[in-house]
Amino acid sequence: MTPLASLARSVMLGTERGPVDPAPVPGAAAPVLETVWSRQASTEERVLWAAAVLGPYEDAGETSGAVAPDGLLEPAPADERPRCSDDVAQILRRILAEQPALLAEWLELAATAGVIAPPSALPDLLDAGKRSKEIRPQLVKVVGRRGRWLAELNPPWSYLEKASAGDNLTEPDAAQLDQEAWDEGTLAERETFLRDLRRVDPASALELLKEVWTSENAATRERLLGTLDEGLGMSDEPFLEEALGDRSKRVRGVAAELLGRLPASRRARRMIARAEAIFRLERKMLRKSLVVQEPDEWDAAAQADGLTEGAARDLGPAAWRIRELAAATPVSFWTDDLGLSCEELARQVDRSPWKQALSSGLARAAQLQENVDLARALVQAFRDDDSRAREERVVAPLLPQDEYDALAVGRVAKAESLAELSTLVASHVSGASCYWSAELSRAVHVKARQHTLSPETGDAWRLSQLLPSIGIRLHPDVIEEARKLWPEDLATTHRIQEEVDKFQIVLVLRHQMREVFRT
Repeated sequence: MTPLASLARSVMLGTERGPVDPAPVPGAAAPVLETVWSRQASTEERVLWAAAVLGPYEDAGETSGAVAPDGLLEPAPADERPRCSDDVAQILRRILAEQPALLAEWLELAATAGVIAPPSALPDLLDAGKRSKEIRPQLVKVVGRRGRWLAELNPPWSYLEKASAGDNLTEPDAAQLDQEAWDEGTLAERETFLRDLRRVDPASALELLKEVWTSENAATRERLLGTLDEGLGMSDEPFLEEALGDRSKRVRGVAAELLGRLPASRRARRMIARAEAIFRLERKMLRKSLVVQEPDEWDAAAQADGLTEGAARDLGPAAWRIRELAAATPVSFWTDDLGLSCEELARQVDRSPWKQALSSGLARAAQLQENVDLARALVQAFRDDDSRAREERVVAPLLPQDEYDALAVGRVAKAESLAELSTLVASHVSGASCYWSAELSRAVHVKARQHTLSPETGDAWRLSQLLPSIGIRLHPDVIEEARKLWPEDLATTHRIQEEVDKFQIVLVLRHQMREVFRT
């Protein structure tokens, strides 16, 4: 029982019913409490005075282990970089309080300008870095030596030390990972530990997983097995082969997906053997033709390899099997065994009666194997076929950024509703680090404005999801022209006007941020 809880118990019982003796207090509060307790006053008064002392003491938490022997912290080292101006600091305070999604942009500008954040903002910035790994490389530069000194005093901010080393941990750093999190932590903490270890020492992480594998329940095995996607390689293949025989269907599914990313695995060779029985090329005159043999139901061996029976709205059982096999087969089967280039394969798929199944399966194969050539060929084939937009979204992120943006511009131009545009913004054009290219920014903004100002628009909820995403992604060169394109009075519902006003506030703040950095 804590000292304050002991006092509270005395109050609840009544001070007149027994002696009041708070628990001993270590540290700096002890002499203060002793003085209070020795006062010439009633027991009730002394209890209240003691509570006034102990409340703030317990709220303050434990004394940091970093306190020097004389009770004082070593001062923070002086920073070499200059502190940002008051105007820049004011913008940062607004971002942290009102628009945290703009923090990545502020950090990028500050790092480029070579300035550091004001000391008062460091705790909030370090908390933000704890939540988002993406901002850490810039955060390290902006918090300066004082920020790194502060992070050493608070374990939740210990990530900064790794980020300061560029996240390229050496072997000794791997040993510094919190082993207690693995031994005694929650499932989420153990998963995080194993992922961190996989980044620096994949073999040791795999051995840890093997040690506990048979003693964990299915849900835990599924989550921990998924960490092998970090640093995945052929050294993981024997263990993943064993996991294909796990008693849990979900664990077997994770193992099959990971093996699908290893084109040299034994499972991949078994898939090629199955593909050879289903897919072949026939030559008629000078023209090649892809022939697909309708597959029978999967036998036990195929199901053990992760091939499933099923159907979908646009795929019957046979088409489903073709899709599953195409997704699990290495791309090398098509290019090496059948001698088709990725472009030829895409054209063959277009002419096939199994087009939808093959398109879906090959898109998944390209995604799993990160095959850019196949992704590019499929995107080209899907360009004028809206029925395969879903498959296009699977492979488009594999393209180089300029190709990805050009594709997105074309899709945005075709968006016929706010709902369709929202889907594109959420899943198809969200790959940029801070903001989109100028061309893509204009395309998205013009289309959003067009649908918002349409007389039929009454979808304030969708605007509340869409406009903030656009506001933080617009290229800086487009911000000013975007602000000027909106009429002051939309002559529409109050809620839509309110969402547009919020959008404008974001643009104004981004404009001001860049102006103060420029000066």
